[in-house]
Amino acid sequence: MTDPSTGSGRARQYQDRAEECRVCAEAMRDPGARAGLLQVAAGYEQMAARERAKAPQPAGATIQCSA
Repeated sequence: MTDPSTGSGRARQYQDRAEECRVCAEAMRDPGARAGLLQVAAGYEQMAARERAKAPQPAGATIQCSA
């Protein structure tokens, strides 16, 4: 289980919520409600992407060149 206090933990939570919204949207018969839930899912996806971008990279993940 990921730690929700970390960036990667929050990203996972947002990703999970996005998936829940998509599953609920599939069950909706009303096109407006479905579209609304898909917009919410897209928002959660964006939040997850921002958290992943902010998360510290593992050691050795970046290349440093010195001249």
